[in-house]
Amino acid sequence: MKFPYKKYFKIHDYSLDYNQSYRGAFDKIDLNLLENIAKIIKNNYSNQNSKIIVGGNGGSTALANHFETLI
Repeated sequence: MKFPYKKYFKIHDYSLDYNQSYRGAFDKIDLNLLENIAKIIKNNYSNQNSKIIVGGNGGSTALANHFETLI
């Protein structure tokens, strides 16, 4: 999915399409799978023999740098 996918002349139209696009992407998230991923990360974080590597570029680098504080 790529947004914006057309030229907008009114902020109202852009906002409606953006929200619809965002909501559609969010609705596709499998929350059960996400919960399982979170459990795996938390279990491995507690294990001193495990290593979790988090990376990113741009803004996601800041998220990766602060990953430990989120757990």
